[in-house]
Amino acid sequence: QAEYGALQARVNPHFIFNAMESLNAVAKLNGQDTIASICTSLGRLMRVAINRRKSTVTLKEELSYVSDYLEVQKFMMEDRLEVFFDVEPQAEEYQVPSLLLQPLVENAVLHGLETKVGEGTVRVDVRQEGQGLVVRVKDDGCGISEEKQRELKWAMECFDREETIPDGGQGIAFLNVYRRMRLFYGQEAVFTVRSTEGEGTEIRMVLPVGGR
Repeated sequence: QAEYGALQARVNPHFIFNAMESLNAVAKLNGQDTIASICTSLGRLMRVAINRRKSTVTLKEELSYVSDYLEVQKFMMEDRLEVFFDVEPQAEEYQVPSLLLQPLVENAVLHGLETKVGEGTVRVDVRQEGQGLVVRVKDDGCGISEEKQRELKWAMECFDREETIPDGGQGIAFLNVYRRMRLFYGQEAVFTVRSTEGEGTEIRMVLPVGGR
C-alpha cells in the first residue's frame, strides 16, 4: 500500500512534466518562442520537484533553478520584474543544500513585488569570502514590518535553542531555509534579514565550506 501510495503521488507531477514537454514541442513548431521558453523553464522546475534525490547541488545548479523560476515569474508579471545576477565564477562550484536560494527569491517576488505598483527588482549576489560564500538576495519591494522582523528573529532563536517554532505567514520560507542552513552548516553559518517597509528586503547568508 505504501508503494502504491508513493506511485500515485508521482503520477500527477510526471503527467504535468510530460505535458509541458509536448507543449514546448508544439510551441516551437508554431514559432511561439516565448511560450516554448516558458514551457522549457517549467519543465526543468518540474523535473527538480519530481527528482529531489540530491540533498546538495552546486551553486551553479541552484542558480539555474532560480533563473527558471524567475523567467516564469517575469512572464506572469508582464515584464514588471527585473532580475540581476552578480556571481563570482569561482563560487559556482561550491556545494550548497538543494533549494537553498529559490525559496528566498520566491518569497521576495510573492511578498515583496507582486503587489508593488510598477516595476520591481530582485538581485542575487554571491561572493567568495575566505573559504566560504557570502550570498545576498535583495528586492526593492514592500518590505517587512519591524514587528514581523522581531517575530522572525525570535523564531530563529527558538530553533537554535531546539524549542518549538510556531510557523505562519510570510516567515515560512525564511524559517525553512534557516533550518536547513543550520542543519547543514551548524552554528558557523550566518543568516540575517534587513528590511524597511516601502523600500525592500535583503537576506544575507554567510556559508562556510562544506557541511557537518
